[in-house]
Amino acid sequence: MMTTGYTHQTPKATKEWLSTQTIAFREEWSLDDVADECHRRFLADRWPGGEVQAARSVVAWATLKLAKHTYFTREHWEWIAAIDKFDRHDGYYRLQEILTPAVAANVAWKKTSDERKELLQEIDKAAAYLLKTLDTAMRLNVSLRDVVGWFPEMQPLLDYSANLQNQEFERGVKAARQARRAGADLAATIRASFQPDGYREPRLSDYLSALRAALQRTSGESRPTGRAGTTRDVLDDLTPDEADIMAKRFGISYGKTKPADALRSGGDFGAYPARKDALRRAVILAFPAAIFDRFTVPPKVTPASMIETACVAWFGSAPTVKEINAAIKPARGMLEPSMKRLINGYKKSAERRSKWEAAGLSEDEIRKKEFQSFLDEE
Repeated sequence: MMTTGYTHQTPKATKEWLSTQTIAFREEWSLDDVADECHRRFLADRWPGGEVQAARSVVAWATLKLAKHTYFTREHWEWIAAIDKFDRHDGYYRLQEILTPAVAANVAWKKTSDERKELLQEIDKAAAYLLKTLDTAMRLNVSLRDVVGWFPEMQPLLDYSANLQNQEFERGVKAARQARRAGADLAATIRASFQPDGYREPRLSDYLSALRAALQRTSGESRPTGRAGTTRDVLDDLTPDEADIMAKRFGISYGKTKPADALRSGGDFGAYPARKDALRRAVILAFPAAIFDRFTVPPKVTPASMIETACVAWFGSAPTVKEINAAIKPARGMLEPSMKRLINGYKKSAERRSKWEAAGLSEDEIRKKEFQSFLDEE
C-alpha cells in the first residue's frame, strides 16, 4: 500500500494502519459508488471474509479519503481517532460504526415497498415462532436480569425497570393500608393492592409480543392476529393510557406507519433511490453514537464541522452545518450528557490513582481501592 499523498495532519497511528491495508475500491469513487459495489459483491458471493471483510474494506477506503483530504484537520481527526475505551488509537471502530450503512449485506433501504412488506411479514412469523417455542422452553424466556449478566452496559435499563417495579409495589402497599384503615376484610385488602396489569420485570416474551403488535400495526391492521384465546398473542387496540404504559415499560410506541418506512438500516434513509442523499443522511445520523462514545475531552472544533468535511471527502458534497446540527440534535441531546459523565468519571479515577501511587500503594491495593470506590459510587 503506497503511503504518499497523506496530509501532514493525518495521525501517525492512522497512517500506520493504512500501510497494512489493500484498498479494494477506486479512490475517485464516492461512498455511494462504494456501497453499490459492496452490495454487488455480496450478491455475487465475492466477499470470502463475509461482512467483516466488507466492513474493513469500506473503512480502509474511507480512511484513505480522509487522509488525503486537505480540509480534514488534526482537530477533525481527534473526533474520530482519539483513544477509545479499549485503548485503540486508529479510529477504525468508530469509522466502522459510522460507515455501517454502506456495508450492510441486506440493504433494506434499497428494497421496494412490496419487498419491505414481505420482509416485515417474515419478521412477524419469526417472532410468532419464538413465542411458541417459549411456551415449551420457559428457561429461554430470559429477563432483563439475565441480559445484564452478559451485557453490564444494560444495567441502567434494569435499574429503570426495578424502579418502576418498586413504584408499583409501593402503590400496592399504600392501597392495602388505605383499605385496611377503611375497615376492609383481608380479601378486599388484597384486591385493593393487586392490579392485574401490575408492573413486573419484562421478559423476552413481552418484547416479542410488543414487537408483533408494532409490526402488525405497521402493516396497517387495526388488530394483531395470532392464536385464538391467548392474550399474549392477540392484543386489542391500546387506549392512549395503555399505550403510554407500554411505551414506559418497553420503550415502544404504537403509532401506525407505512411498511415502506418501517425498515431502517443504520439510519433514516428517506425514500431511496428517489432521494439521492439517502446514504449520506444515514451516515450523518450514524456519527453521534460513534464520536460521543469517548472518555477524552472532545476537540474544540464542532462535530458538525467534522461531519461536513467528512461528507465532502466521501460524497463530494455535504449539507450545511445548520442542517447537520438539526439532524444530529436528538442523538446529541441523549449522548452528550453521558459523554460528559464518562469524561468526568475517568478524570476523577485518574486523580485518585495518582494520589494512591504517590502514597506508595501497590497495584493490587490500588485495584482494591478502585473497586471499593466503584461500589461506593453505586
